[in-house]
Amino acid sequence: MNNTDSKFNELITLFKVPWWASSDDKNDFCLHLKAILNKDIPKVNFLTIVSYCCVHQKLSIPLATALFPSKKNPTVNLSRKDISDEQSEAIGLSLSRNCLITKLNLSDNKVGDFGAAAIGASLKSNTTVTSVDLSNNTHIGVFGATRLANVLKGSKTIKKFNMIELKDVNGRNLKKTAVRYSNQKLTDLEAIVIAEFVKNNTTLTSLDVSNNTAIGISGVMHLYAALKGSKIIKKFNMIELSDLNGSDLTKAVVCYKNKSVTDMEAIFFAEYMKMNSTVKTLNLSSNKIRDDGASAIANALKVNNVLTALDMRSNSGIQLEGAKILSNAILERDNIKTFSGIPIDDMKENKSETKSIDALKTGYGDTEALVIGSLLKMNSTIKELYLSGNKIGDLGASSIGDALKINTVLQILRLSQNNIGDSGATSIENALHINKHLKYVYLAKNNISSNKKKKLAKVMKKYYTIRFVPGYSV
Repeated sequence: MNNTDSKFNELITLFKVPWWASSDDKNDFCLHLKAILNKDIPKVNFLTIVSYCCVHQKLSIPLATALFPSKKNPTVNLSRKDISDEQSEAIGLSLSRNCLITKLNLSDNKVGDFGAAAIGASLKSNTTVTSVDLSNNTHIGVFGATRLANVLKGSKTIKKFNMIELKDVNGRNLKKTAVRYSNQKLTDLEAIVIAEFVKNNTTLTSLDVSNNTAIGISGVMHLYAALKGSKIIKKFNMIELSDLNGSDLTKAVVCYKNKSVTDMEAIFFAEYMKMNSTVKTLNLSSNKIRDDGASAIANALKVNNVLTALDMRSNSGIQLEGAKILSNAILERDNIKTFSGIPIDDMKENKSETKSIDALKTGYGDTEALVIGSLLKMNSTIKELYLSGNKIGDLGASSIGDALKINTVLQILRLSQNNIGDSGATSIENALHINKHLKYVYLAKNNISSNKKKKLAKVMKKYYTIRFVPGYSV
């Protein structure tokens, strides 16, 4: 038996270190034992906590001993070690007693709310750690994030959390008026931490966390709550908050067309619009809004009685669910007079002067097609509908097809150059068996299969009043 084995066996007996340790574990442990003998690490703390970590928390010896770095290298790097909440408690114990660690990296693990809270609690009594990295621990939710944020706010030694330089947000630098963390892969965790700091910041006037697609609804709502209560911050991402918060009583038109608005900003718009009593026209067209943003806008419409015009066209990220929710909200509100240029009020009231809808190449998607389809069921004035060159899919085409089974006025329907497939074409086909009033139908340059095109041509040939021009683009 060599000297290493002899020392290790003594430790097994004295400190109940697991017998199942590998040869590498033994060597690693003995290297740290040597550090103890050289007085680089407090002996009692090391032996007590390593024993606790190994026996009670099932940490491997390399993980347990890694919690005690030397003075020359005070960094603890436990990234990608599959550390869970249970193991985080042992790590927290070492942080509360260890006076050597200055940097702690626990990124890319399985730490959740309980583990984050345990680590946060231990950091309260630690006076040496200056940097903590818990990024990419996707199980940390609102509870763990807020616990960590409260600890970070009260710490005088921690300078950095994940990628956030705390001096940027803690308000101690009186000259720091703008913070920019766009394109930094922030998640809900970082968003909640920033929000907690912003609540008490009295110097910040501008906050930019745009283009961080991993920030979800909970992170956005925490940021909104923080900014809503701030009298100092004037700008969030690309949004001038005075456009929405009602402070400008003359603000009736708000236009953010083609401003790279995402779900994050859309949720902000939605929350402010729930309380806004001045804005009558809101243009969010040609942006990057997806289903979550569309749903948030829809929810805001349920309580907003002032808005009369909303434009959401050319947001190709809005899929089936978002399109259904938003279109339903639009149709339920009597105060909405126009949507993406669609004369909703005119169509509902059957105004005789509104005989056609010309929306060629206007960026219409399924949301707009759903609205038009629903309105066509009750309309008796629209004779011509031009929707070619848009992004209408099967959902929108099906809505229009259903309307054609009821509508007896429409004569011209142009749906060429869209994203209609066989499902949408089938809805149009079924309607043509019933509708005897259409004279022109254009469906060229869609995603319709050859077999479906043949069936459509057969139907159109049977009902000779309908003309189908497959070569035309519009």
